[in-house]
Amino acid sequence: MPETIEIRSSSINLVSLGLLLLSLTVFCGSCLRLPYPYARVVGLICVCFFLLVGAAGGYYLYRNRTLLKIGRGGFFAMGIYVPWEEITDIWTSEKAGGLLQRQVAVRLEDAERFAGTIPLWRVLLLRLNNRLYGSELYIDITLAGERTEDIGRWMREKWLSRLEKQF
Repeated sequence: MPETIEIRSSSINLVSLGLLLLSLTVFCGSCLRLPYPYARVVGLICVCFFLLVGAAGGYYLYRNRTLLKIGRGGFFAMGIYVPWEEITDIWTSEKAGGLLQRQVAVRLEDAERFAGTIPLWRVLLLRLNNRLYGSELYIDITLAGERTEDIGRWMREKWLSRLEKQF
């Protein structure tokens, strides 16, 4: 197994996301042809919104395509570095609601101590994740090109190799 594994967003998934935003923009653009003034205003606002979100989101995702970086000492996701020593459990799940949502969930040993090392808005996000998903840290890997099981297995192997070195 390599020293560092970098999970990047898939180009196919970026294209799918772009097509979804484009179809929403076209749908809202059809409101501009309606004879009602309020529908035109709402349509114009929605078209501008979806174009801006699509352009900004597409640029960000294309420029920064790394979703998760798994290393020997820990992993880096969502701008947060988590050392393996902080983790007590790792699991993966896939939920198929309106869209397929893939995630890696991590339970932390001392979430309050860990929360003191990150910004307040991320602490609030971690608490929301705990209420919704039962984990202190939830990593969305829906755009990843690799399978969910593979990502979970790689994380568990790195995590367990750290435990083996302790004993």
